Amino acid sequence: MTRTKDKIRKDIGAEFKDKDSNILAEQPPNADIEKIMLFEEIRDLLAALVAK
Repeated sequence: MTRTKDKIRKDIGAEFKDKDSNILAEQPPNADIEKIMLFEEIRDLLAALVAK
C-alpha cells in the first residue's frame, strides 16, 4: 500500500512541477507532506481501533 501512495504522490508532484501558477507549488516540502500523511494514517488507524 505504501508503494502505491508513494507512486501517486510522485505522479501528482511530477504533474504540477511544470506549472508555475499552480496552488500545489505553495505546499510545504516533501518531508512535511510525508509527516502529515503519516499522522493522518495513524489517526485513521486509531479511529478504527476505537470504533471496534
